[in-house]
Amino acid sequence: MQKNLPEGFSPEVMVFLDCPVQERIGKVVRYLSDNMIVMNIDHHVSNEFFGDYNWVEPNASSAGEMVYNLIKRAGISVDDDTRMAIYAAIVTDTGMFNYDNTNSDTHRVVAEMIDDGIRPNYMYREIFEKKNMEDIKLLGMVLATLEMEDGGRIASVYLSREMIDNNVSEKFASDDFINFPRSIKGVEVAMFFNENTTKRGSVSVSFRSNGKVDVNKLASTFGGGGHRNASGCLMVCSLEEAKTRIVKEAMKFIAQAEGGSK
Repeated sequence: MQKNLPEGFSPEVMVFLDCPVQERIGKVVRYLSDNMIVMNIDHHVSNEFFGDYNWVEPNASSAGEMVYNLIKRAGISVDDDTRMAIYAAIVTDTGMFNYDNTNSDTHRVVAEMIDDGIRPNYMYREIFEKKNMEDIKLLGMVLATLEMEDGGRIASVYLSREMIDNNVSEKFASDDFINFPRSIKGVEVAMFFNENTTKRGSVSVSFRSNGKVDVNKLASTFGGGGHRNASGCLMVCSLEEAKTRIVKEAMKFIAQAEGGSK
């Protein structure tokens, strides 16, 4: 597997997986050209269909599940490395099968992979339990920023650039930080504000909903998107401004959701 394309590489076809908008492809954009075929394989309801060929299934649990079904339909044998990569894609995108994008088809796919040799306990350890000491210390600092709003229906945490600069010496993992505020009893919307270290003056925001609020619509208010219960956006502003604006908007969404449920 290569993470960097060789100099002068000019592909005829580019396949994007789990990417709802072209803006999220990052540095790969430099390799796009007018005569290139772009294939877009995704399951986000917010997908913008930016490819020449768009295979988008919002009801699928993950792009991993879609790719697995494609491989099986094509009659191609799945080797161990591919099987582990697909299982990892499914288990992470479903929040260990806790999100509402998990369905019976998802479990059937996973059951097949287990029958073919996937070991769930091994995969769980490799994906979720091999954290270094700095990750745990950073989590402690993030949890110390916990704030509750709107009568306990909104919970947020943040990771500032200063916290990173002073305490992290290498690549760190923060993907699961959002799950802690989400797990608090009574919380409808959880948020994780991550002050971007590579793009100064911007904040990455992750949203999670416990079912009542459509955070895909909330994120789209700020140019983002994703799924009903798990979405994100990028704010070009200070950390404090991002928090103020998004919490205020989230309160409106909660009020609308509660009004509609009465």
